[in-house]
Amino acid sequence: MTEYKMTLSTTEPNNYVGLIKIRQDDKYTQTIIATVNENGLPKNLSGCDIFLNAILPNGYMVRDKVSLVDIDTSTVTYTLINSFWQVQGKVTAYFTFEQNGQVESTKNFEYQVIRGWMEGIKQGNYIYEFEELAREVMEALNGADYEALESQLEAYNSDLTAKISLLKTQLDSMDVYTKSQTDSKLLQISTLIDKTKLDIVQIINDQEVELKKEILVKIKNTENRKNKNIHYIAHRGNNTKYPENSLPAFRGTQNHWGIETDIQVTKDGKWVVMHDPTVDRMTNGTGNIKDLTYAQIKALLIDSGAITGLSNNDRRVPSLDEYLFICKKYNKVPVIEIKDEVYTSENYDELVNSLKMLGLEKASVIISFGLSHLQEIKQRLPYTSVQFLVNSIDDNIIDQASSLGYGSGISVYNAHQSVTAENIRKCHDKDLEVCVWTVPFSDFDAAIQKGVDYITTDSESGDLKKYTPTLQNSFTYRESGVVSGNSIEEIGGGQFRVNLVVENGLNTLDTIIATLPDWLVPAKTTWGQAIIRTSSGVQIATVNVYGVSRGTQIGQIVVGNAWDARTTWANINFIYSLN
Repeated sequence: MTEYKMTLSTTEPNNYVGLIKIRQDDKYTQTIIATVNENGLPKNLSGCDIFLNAILPNGYMVRDKVSLVDIDTSTVTYTLINSFWQVQGKVTAYFTFEQNGQVESTKNFEYQVIRGWMEGIKQGNYIYEFEELAREVMEALNGADYEALESQLEAYNSDLTAKISLLKTQLDSMDVYTKSQTDSKLLQISTLIDKTKLDIVQIINDQEVELKKEILVKIKNTENRKNKNIHYIAHRGNNTKYPENSLPAFRGTQNHWGIETDIQVTKDGKWVVMHDPTVDRMTNGTGNIKDLTYAQIKALLIDSGAITGLSNNDRRVPSLDEYLFICKKYNKVPVIEIKDEVYTSENYDELVNSLKMLGLEKASVIISFGLSHLQEIKQRLPYTSVQFLVNSIDDNIIDQASSLGYGSGISVYNAHQSVTAENIRKCHDKDLEVCVWTVPFSDFDAAIQKGVDYITTDSESGDLKKYTPTLQNSFTYRESGVVSGNSIEEIGGGQFRVNLVVENGLNTLDTIIATLPDWLVPAKTTWGQAIIRTSSGVQIATVNVYGVSRGTQIGQIVVGNAWDARTTWANINFIYSLN
């Protein structure tokens, strides 16, 4: 047993634990013993559910519950299971402490996984340990022992063969039947035995099919348990700042779980990204996608949307492969709409090959208004998630989507009156996930209350929120020189980054600059930093964000100290926490 002792903190910026190397062979022998501090003192671990979390070199996330905790010494002890060394390379890890719906974590530490004689377990975010999967299988079989059943069948067959041989000897010595009559009887018995064997094999095969179904349901339920949070999908990428379905729109999607796009096939059989059946609206060309070659489409430039400052390369119509590469690079889930056109078997094969080339066949969602397109995908990729695109929900649509099998769902127009909590519950009862489109930021809460699983939106807010406040008291935004735009962006863990560059307005203490919506108001008043432009250069000033505890002026961002010298702009840039 190898022990790695370390001290971790939930508040200090660095956790240097030294060089840790773990070989893939070393099963159940590598133990982390971590003493946890908070603000320089031992952390109170009482009542916490504690987990070890790790981000693998391939981007997958694994976690497991820690059962050995010493409350008195604030120490956790965890022996690594296979999941944590399944991929060779540097692994980033941290402990989380969960209590009453709140989650707190240590800062990151790292360990190196080196190759052993055996390969790591190839798995996604939700696949069990082999031992755990075996346990689930045996539970599903109610403890059935296939090896024992096979041994019993062999013994039965051997015993029956011996009895037949004895019977044949007895019959040959008797006058009851002639030898030919005996042979005929034996043939009948042999035929009956063969049929009995086939019946037993069929029973076993039927049980195996049912077992597989049960395992799939268990895995599906496990996924649902581990993914309770709703996910947000950027509609055609970040189409607020960039042209829809363009390379910069895909690269500029920062706050969303997935990126939605539309694909169709060119005249020479290449998949390209375009929503419309023609290139007319989005490019400087004309014509149907299906009537133009890949080279002809690649020669066009996107001339619709926010194209100012974009290079010609960024204005080219993307191919499917270019889109998938960006999703892979930036750890986004591809949500791919197959436009409802006519495609060949080779076209579907090419789409599947593109997904497999980047290992995205089980990490993508395929959607379409054409049910037959989804059926073609399911024939080739039975474990890939698909969603039936519809304008409304009814029982017939639910049945059609359910016919697609495991990992299926419905993607429905959010504003339709049939999108109710009751209909969404019907979908869930059929193991169908529900996505709604295209939802503005103002309707997020209403969609969540109905129980949807995914929200497709044009908003820059997604899994992480982004908000641009309305300025007050004659303050205006100064756009020049602002890299990420004037906004307040969620960065995770209940923290938000404020980046506002304002001009005009007043320099008077406590002048309101902007007022935050309720969901952005901190519990306590926060003091932030601003850099102001003066006649002789720049200097530091402050701003105040009034929290709930103040009782008055709640949610107001106001002028703080040292603004008197400001002559033009003020760059308000700081991070605050809601708690």
